[in-house]
Amino acid sequence: MKYCGHLRQSTAITKAIGQLISYEDGKTSLYDALGGNDNFDPTEFLLFTLIKGITPSKLNLSKIGGNNDMNLIPGGMATLELTAANTDTLGDLIVSFENRIEGGEIILSESFQFVVIPAAIYDSLYSSSATALATAASIAALNNLSSAQAQSAAAAAIAGVDLATETNATTNKAEIIAAMPDSGVSLEQITSYLSAGKPSLEA
Repeated sequence: MKYCGHLRQSTAITKAIGQLISYEDGKTSLYDALGGNDNFDPTEFLLFTLIKGITPSKLNLSKIGGNNDMNLIPGGMATLELTAANTDTLGDLIVSFENRIEGGEIILSESFQFVVIPAAIYDSLYSSSATALATAASIAALNNLSSAQAQSAAAAAIAGVDLATETNATTNKAEIIAAMPDSGVSLEQITSYLSAGKPSLEA
C-alpha cells in the first residue's frame, strides 16, 4: 500500500496516484503497456474498492463525466476523482484496484492510502492564504510554557472556534501565540479575549 497524503473532509478532489504497473511483465507502467490513456477503459478493466476506516464499498469507475473518473497519465501515474461523499469520513481512506476479468488481467493489484482531516485543519496546512502561526519569538514563548499553561492555552483556542462552521481556528491560534505570557499578558486575559467577547489584551 502506498501513502498519498491528506484529503479535506467532504470535499471533491482529483488526485494523482501511482505508479500503476502492467500485469503482463510486472515492471512496465500501465500507461506504456496499453499505449496511452486512449486505450484505457477503467469501467471495463478494473474493480474499484473504497474503504472508509474499515468499511469497504465497491464503486464504479468512469473515464469522463462520472462520479469517480480515472485516467492514465505518463510516468505510470493516473488521475482519480474523489467526490465529497467519498471523503466525508475522518480518518483512513483506502482506494484499491483489481482486475475485473480473470484471464484478461492488465494491472498488478494496488492500494493507496489517504487520511481525511477536518476542513479547518487542512486549510491551515495547505491553503495559500493560511496564516503563519509562529515567529521565532513566539516559538520561544511556547517552549517556556509549563504543561498546565499549555493546556490552558489549548482550551482557550478550542473555546474560540466556531465548531458549526469550523472557522476562526487559524486566527485564534495566531492570537494566542501573539499574546503569550512573555508579552506581559496573562493566560486569564487570553482566555477572556477568545471566549468572552474579546476585550482589550493590554496588560
